[in-house]
Amino acid sequence: MPCQLNHIHQLGIIVPDALKATENFCRLFSLGPTAAKYVDSQKCGKMEIKLYSRTIESYNTFTTIQRGGIEFEFIQHSAGEKNLQRQYIDRHGPGIQHICLDVNNYDETIAFLSSMNAATAVEGGQAAYGYKFMDMLGDMGLMMEIYNEGLMSDRRNASEVACLAEPDA
Repeated sequence: MPCQLNHIHQLGIIVPDALKATENFCRLFSLGPTAAKYVDSQKCGKMEIKLYSRTIESYNTFTTIQRGGIEFEFIQHSAGEKNLQRQYIDRHGPGIQHICLDVNNYDETIAFLSSMNAATAVEGGQAAYGYKFMDMLGDMGLMMEIYNEGLMSDRRNASEVACLAEPDA
């Protein structure tokens, strides 16, 4: 069954410096410093993800800003093995790397994308808080991030589901 798209939740933008990109975005749209959430995944404990079925330990620093009904996520690879974001910036330079879609049924959407030859590029989180990056670059020019329902619900309700941190001064 085809997927039901509720809305585009997020644009994932890979940058060499997440804090500088966020600062520029906030200045561009006259936003104060409290508009952004800062996450340093190194402060969340050991982070293992699956990158094309291979388990790696990798960390990102990222910020998120909600504007115009979309979350802008500025992502900087910060440590560990080369992850999808590091590979992207090494190949293409800074830019939009993925879109995160809010869909009705996570499992059905993943199955349907797989039937369309989408590879699971990244898999992380657990159970209701899982997520996958589905690689449709060859067929559609898109890397899609799909959240499982628990993660999307928490994000819709603005709950804190990540390790929020203050940037080091």
